[in-house]
Amino acid sequence: MRTTLLNPTVWLLAITAVTAAVGSLRGRTARESAAVVMRYATMSPVLMVMLAMSAAGLGSRAVLGFVAPGAYAEEVAAARTFLGEHALYSADSRVRVRELVGDSGGASLPWAGLPGISGCQANAIENRARFFSNHAHTPMLLLAGVPIVSVAGSRGLFACLLLLSCAAIVAMTASVLDRLDAPWRSRSTLLIIAAIAGWQPVLAGVRQGDAVLGAAGLVALAWYAATRGADGRGVFAAGFGSCLAIPAIGVLPALIRTAPRAGALAVLIFAAAAGATMAVAGPEIVPGFLRTSVETATTYAYAPQNYGVAGRLAVTGAGSLVLFGALAGGVLLTWWRARTTDHAFAAFVALGLLVAPVVWSQHLALVFVPAAVLLIAVLSRGSSASLAAWAALVLMLSLPDIAVEKLGALIGAGALGPTFPILPFVLVVFWAWTVFAGTAPGSAGRASPHRYRKPIPGTIGPRDLTDPRT
Repeated sequence: MRTTLLNPTVWLLAITAVTAAVGSLRGRTARESAAVVMRYATMSPVLMVMLAMSAAGLGSRAVLGFVAPGAYAEEVAAARTFLGEHALYSADSRVRVRELVGDSGGASLPWAGLPGISGCQANAIENRARFFSNHAHTPMLLLAGVPIVSVAGSRGLFACLLLLSCAAIVAMTASVLDRLDAPWRSRSTLLIIAAIAGWQPVLAGVRQGDAVLGAAGLVALAWYAATRGADGRGVFAAGFGSCLAIPAIGVLPALIRTAPRAGALAVLIFAAAAGATMAVAGPEIVPGFLRTSVETATTYAYAPQNYGVAGRLAVTGAGSLVLFGALAGGVLLTWWRARTTDHAFAAFVALGLLVAPVVWSQHLALVFVPAAVLLIAVLSRGSSASLAAWAALVLMLSLPDIAVEKLGALIGAGALGPTFPILPFVLVVFWAWTVFAGTAPGSAGRASPHRYRKPIPGTIGPRDLTDPRT
């Protein structure tokens, strides 16, 4: 549980939830309760501790990812298969991944004896091959890793993914600061950076070397461009982001809903990338990817660390027609309700997580845009009770895997798995909130008071976040 207690974002969200709950009893608005949290959280000692905890978390996860390969082992195995057999998928892909993880040399290195390496981290290094899980990466991502692996090897690929993760942290920070119209040089900005960098999905993405963190950054950039009316700039971010991870596919309908031409171009980029991958690696990648996705979804459907909804429902007996109907209904409802750029991105990106075959901890980084949109809405017109509910939901999506597993075990097992699947239910609630928090049907089209960098009326502005007292 050390990872839970040393996570700065968990503490910030917990304090926000408690402060907002108390504020609701005292009749405070959401903005007033948030101001109380900001006032104390941006004090120098507290801010320094938050930044130190975030830096330590990122550093330790980077070391673990370097020593014991995580999700990027799939790209390495696919690259070696392609270089040897000119194919991204093979019948023994999973065996090759396990051989790569087991032969990484992590167990023979002296990292476990260094100060600050916990027993849990040492165990993760030594037993990585045993507990490795597939992630059903897209063929476009697998092919993109081939030249890097051929030139720089697996460590070079991890270094590139680490740089991509750092860029994603910057992109997410920039997008939310732009919406709050806050300057970079302020204590509040440092607090936001610490909260994002220390967020559990971000830490998991760094540790795993998973490109989904880069996809989350590109989704944030697409949202940033769309809210400023620069839809053309968001085309490439949306197109390439959807190529990096299956759960990020929701950014495409979001852009189509708010800017049809830009959305069509983003879909064209996605289709062109898929077509180019087929031309280079062969049409066999389509059945190979589908087979890998189905195997991954069925194998890990009941895993406590898998927060996917669609895969779990499929294994529990829901028929294909039921799943297709639920997906179609979700898409239509989201399309009907989402009448603004903010809520289209929030609802469709959250829906993308629900339809993914598996959702691991690092995939929850895609919750960033929906969470930011809901927070802006709550601070604009919400009560402290709604802020407390928001903080509680995001807190649940920010807990380390071990904490989620223990909470599920306390509730008990059932037909949906050995432990109660808390986070899949939280994701469904989160998506429903993004849908019904949007503009009601019949209202005006894309609301864009922020398009020319004007503060959104009623939300936190520069004075709130950069007051000399904070």
